[in-house]
Amino acid sequence: TFSVSGDGAVTLSTVPNLFNPADVWTVRPAFRNDILASSDPAATSFSEGQVLLRQGTGLTEADADGVYFHFGTVLGPAPAVRTGLLTLDGAGGFLGTETVADPTGGSSATASPVSGTYTIATSGIATFTPDGGATGTGIVGPAADYIFTVGLGTDGVTVDFLLKL
Repeated sequence: TFSVSGDGAVTLSTVPNLFNPADVWTVRPAFRNDILASSDPAATSFSEGQVLLRQGTGLTEADADGVYFHFGTVLGPAPAVRTGLLTLDGAGGFLGTETVADPTGGSSATASPVSGTYTIATSGIATFTPDGGATGTGIVGPAADYIFTVGLGTDGVTVDFLLKL
């Protein structure tokens, strides 16, 4: 169940499941009222944070055009953090440059060009396919000002977030 307070905070109550006991947590607006986030200052692991993203509808590739800041991670045998700027052309193509770093300190960061294609369904589902990379599927925000995708490739699970500049 959930409730919404006057300041926009959302309190969620979960039910016990196979992985977790029942829990109650509150998220507050972090980016307009489209992204809500919380964390537990006493948490002992990263899993103690929650993020809720509002999904847009009625959008197309033309709504997602311009320059986006990209932050991504690869969770697998060779973890990596990717950051950079991507330009979406509004017609289903993107290009840019990103820096890939090993968060374990095992190798130095390298910058390289990146390009690929994307689709946005009117339901708000976004699909990104970098040339030579894993396809990620997720959501686009209500004004196409952010895009979140998750994919599975040979390197592991990819998690990508794009924020329009």
